[in-house]
Amino acid sequence: MKEIIEADNELKEEILKKFSPKREASELLAASYERLGYESKYERVNGCGTFLEFRQPVSDNDKKWRLHSANFCRDRLCPLCSMRRTYKIFGQISQIMNVIEDKYAFIFLTLTVPNCDAETLYKTLNNMQEGFRKFIKYKQIKRAVKGNFKSFEITRNKKNGTYHPHIHDILAVNKNYFNSRDYIKRDDWLKMWQKAMKNPSITQVDVRKCKSKGNKEGEAAAKSLRSAVAEVAKYSVKSVDYLIPNDPVLTDDIVFTLSAALNGKRLCSFSGVFEEGRKKLKLDDFENGDLIHIDNERLRSDVAYMIRRYSWSCGAYKLTEQKIETSVEIELIESEDI
Repeated sequence: MKEIIEADNELKEEILKKFSPKREASELLAASYERLGYESKYERVNGCGTFLEFRQPVSDNDKKWRLHSANFCRDRLCPLCSMRRTYKIFGQISQIMNVIEDKYAFIFLTLTVPNCDAETLYKTLNNMQEGFRKFIKYKQIKRAVKGNFKSFEITRNKKNGTYHPHIHDILAVNKNYFNSRDYIKRDDWLKMWQKAMKNPSITQVDVRKCKSKGNKEGEAAAKSLRSAVAEVAKYSVKSVDYLIPNDPVLTDDIVFTLSAALNGKRLCSFSGVFEEGRKKLKLDDFENGDLIHIDNERLRSDVAYMIRRYSWSCGAYKLTEQKIETSVEIELIESEDI
């Protein structure tokens, strides 16, 4: 009984503190899309997350509630979908690193460029994508790096309205990298990034060693690795940067800029041993794939489940249905999904 009560409390807290604030933010984005005349975007985002269905095994020691069904829109700027993507990316990178960490060490690299204005953001992102393609192929880097996960992040300076696009990158290197001739000094990372971008005015790169979970420093090492994964897993833009309370004009201006700049761009990617690990684990695409079963767990068809369905109404999620579903019903639903 204690486990059931705790699981119920966890579900209520998850809905209240995670899903509800993001759904509220999604309504603000939908309103902006409507004002901008983006009718199809408005309709998709406005209908995002209007229902959430959670399932819990009836006769099982595992009493955790898991999201099983929802209507997510997958819009690039949707706060609700961005939250799910972040969780998914974090989980996928963590799984891959668990698979390959016995053979490799990891570096966390951040590549920056000078801030740009709204008019040049699209071009700046294009230049950074092209620059990174050159950068990662330089002989010194190609010899040292065995694979990577790269993601873009874009922040906005609230004081002057400029944008700060930057790249987060986790790199896999051989275990002996830090004591080998393949080791790359920080100044060399900077020089190669300047060369790739054809911009000597770039003054910053940040490069850090990610301590392995097996490191003798124990929890400190694990925290270092989790922090790096969390940083690189952050989705490209934060809703607090483009949804400005009580200022629809500024909100619309930023949403218009980001929608245009991000259109058609692949903002995250795997390569080398990271891509091999992704294929080995049979992980789906985090951009266009499943945003519901983000932990890669599927319901078993040999047990019955308690079902709770929440619907969004008047600014809050309300429990609208609760029932028990038998294994036969589950099999029918799964076959229909396929």
